[in-house]
Amino acid sequence: MKTNPISDLFFEDSKPIGVAQNFGRYGWLTFTPDYLQKFLCPKWALAFCCPGPFLQGMLIMGLLHFFIPHLERQFELRSTQSGLISSAYDMAATICLIPLATIGGRSGANRPKYIGIGLIIIGTGAFIFSLPAFLSGPYNNVVLKELCIEGEVERIMEPPSQNVGWILFFGNLLQGAGATPIYSIAVTYIDDCFPVHSSSFYMGIYYTMAVLGPLTGIAIAGGLSLVSVNFLTYPNFLKDELDPENPTWVGCWWLGFVIGGLLCYLFSVPLLGLPSEMAEMEQNHPLCTRDNILKFEKISELPVAFRRLFKNLKFIFLTLAACCEGIIFSGMSAFLTKILMQQFGLGPKNQAVYKAVLVIPSSLIGILGGGWVIKFFGMNLQQILTMIVCLVSISFPCISAMFIYCNHDELVGFGDMNKNHLKGKSQLVAECNSNCSCDESFFFPICGLDKLTYFSGCHAGCTRKDVKKDVDMFYDCKCIVNKKESEPDAVEGFCTNGCPSFMIFVVLVFTYQILSFFCIVPTITCTLRVVHADIRSLGIALQWVMGRLLGTIPGPLLFGKAIDDSCGYWQKNSDGSLGNCLHYDHLTLARNLALVMFASKGLQITFFAIALRLAIKTQRERMNDPEIVHSTIW
Repeated sequence: MKTNPISDLFFEDSKPIGVAQNFGRYGWLTFTPDYLQKFLCPKWALAFCCPGPFLQGMLIMGLLHFFIPHLERQFELRSTQSGLISSAYDMAATICLIPLATIGGRSGANRPKYIGIGLIIIGTGAFIFSLPAFLSGPYNNVVLKELCIEGEVERIMEPPSQNVGWILFFGNLLQGAGATPIYSIAVTYIDDCFPVHSSSFYMGIYYTMAVLGPLTGIAIAGGLSLVSVNFLTYPNFLKDELDPENPTWVGCWWLGFVIGGLLCYLFSVPLLGLPSEMAEMEQNHPLCTRDNILKFEKISELPVAFRRLFKNLKFIFLTLAACCEGIIFSGMSAFLTKILMQQFGLGPKNQAVYKAVLVIPSSLIGILGGGWVIKFFGMNLQQILTMIVCLVSISFPCISAMFIYCNHDELVGFGDMNKNHLKGKSQLVAECNSNCSCDESFFFPICGLDKLTYFSGCHAGCTRKDVKKDVDMFYDCKCIVNKKESEPDAVEGFCTNGCPSFMIFVVLVFTYQILSFFCIVPTITCTLRVVHADIRSLGIALQWVMGRLLGTIPGPLLFGKAIDDSCGYWQKNSDGSLGNCLHYDHLTLARNLALVMFASKGLQITFFAIALRLAIKTQRERMNDPEIVHSTIW
């Protein structure tokens, strides 16, 4: 009999489940016809679960993070308010993880139903998030002083009076609550659908969707950002006065959430048709033999389950290692764009390109590769942990990429930042721009023909701007000397003298990303293998909660503190308070970032090494038990 090796690789564990095996029938309520039972197999269960992480990534990591500046402009939100709106997702997920895993992870719980309901909640949250676009009036842009124009620019209309911040907060709160079963209950459900030796590969496919989602969301957001937010409700409002190049432009952010909400409702339907169990638990699982299994079926048994988890040292150290990686992952995700801008002087378009190059291919290669290697070599727990320790150790030297930076010219009007660190004084107002009434809160650096970097076109005294090949070019700049008639006086971005070491930075960060993402699926696989079968959903949930509390929540704060401590000049507001940092000391910034990353990665290596030592000890103890010596897990 001929076999197809490619088909065997992907679907050897996806044979249809017989209806007579009492695993339930596929369908909804009493509608379970025989022709639908072909969907009652692991490969279809995986296919029905995959839209969950894809849509969650598209809505949150893609659309929401891309459009936060647009929301701040339209509704005049402060950064603290938009930060609170963004953090609503993690708040809801942290609160809901443990209760949901407790209820949905019990024996006999219909896990696909919880996942499907979660998608419906995400869709509802997306619809609510889009409501402020319809509840408020047309967006009234305020033209900022990008050019030198005498006199003040007045508002065309009053700002929207509705307090929409809480609506946005509640919408994102629902999206966080709905996403909770996607990364807790769904993980254990997929793991149960496939044999132990191959489940890691299919879990890698599942997590790959969480990478493709943000990529799709960014692509959609890029297109919607060129469409006016008022195109449907007020198609002719300010049609001729504004364009996407204007710094006050707001794109059609709400349409992506409406589309995403509809897709969530649509893909929840096939999930709700799956039965609670797809296959019987493997009898050779070491945690399912004899009296080892924990019958966790009541809420009152929750303290017992927690006690079992916290006494499991392998689980604790695996979780702590994941928290360390969460610090670096969340910090780099939040500030990689700023690092590219401050340390290498890249403009907005190049920032987006290089961020996509550094993150998307490396995450796809790492996540898929990590799951495939475990399946292909049939690795046991000790072998997986050995591989993880080796990979994180190899990634440690790659952090030296943070020491790489490229000097670019100092801003005109600023003193010697190295001598006046944190005390720099600006002299942005000069005779050539004294009549321009430039706004120091609008920072848009341009590079003049004199090879000097100016705070903005207004501060350079420029009175005219043109866009050629998607690059802003400025003309008639009073503060720039040595002009040439055939060339613009200045172009957008910092002045740079080239940076050959930038590619070394790209290679090192790309390598680090691959090695880090390669460890994601193996780490989850190890967690599933060291936790009792009946509390694995609770274990995954607890790991996610600790990962947020000790990793992804403090991560951006630590990176932000490191970046702020390297500030050379703070913007001075009219009331005397400090605003944004306008200039950073490159060496101090590099040192601070490297210190945070080296410390986190060093702790991560230590925690993984301890977990490996404990696994080796457990293996030696189990080898003395003849009843389970045949197990391939350990």
